[in-house]
Amino acid sequence: MLKYVIQPRDTIFSIAKKFGLKYEQILFSNPPINRHPVYAGQVINIPGFTYTVRPDDTLNKISGKFNIPLSMLLSLNPRIACEGNITVGQNIFITNSPPAGNMSEQISSIEKNSESIMSDIDGENWSDAELKASQIKSDFTQLTPFFREQGVPEDLITIISDAITKLMDEINSKNVHLSKVQVFIIEEYYPDILDILRKNNQIT
Repeated sequence: MLKYVIQPRDTIFSIAKKFGLKYEQILFSNPPINRHPVYAGQVINIPGFTYTVRPDDTLNKISGKFNIPLSMLLSLNPRIACEGNITVGQNIFITNSPPAGNMSEQISSIEKNSESIMSDIDGENWSDAELKASQIKSDFTQLTPFFREQGVPEDLITIISDAITKLMDEINSKNVHLSKVQVFIIEEYYPDILDILRKNNQIT
């Protein structure tokens, strides 16, 4: 989530409008303001998620994909506005929830990248392996709330999340054997999540 400092003339409605959110989304992310009035200088949470830039992305594509105005995308990410461009693997903060179509792509992306990353590790192609591991982490992090809603056990989510974090560490250390161990763990347990989603008719 993004932290926002309330300005003198701000209201919850104006803040929600500023970030392209609903009034209820701001309240849900900030339980204390349900009971007490907001005041200038108060820091509140702005709900959203982090998106990792992919090879074929442009700012206009990202803006369209998540239905967020380009001007708002730039204001949420001042570094991009300052530098004027984006790079593969860069993290961008997005308000709104990932659209359903993108969610399906992310579910599939984790599986595909987990399979293809093994050849990168075997060939010690660490730059590609790092990009794929970063994408796996980004997709899994964004999907975690959805997995919980679908009844995926917390220990299963933790096992895979920990393996992804360790995978990134081992890739950074250029350790072939231990990197492959973490990929094996992901490949072993991720299908269990897919089975739950199939039973819930979320994927085919």
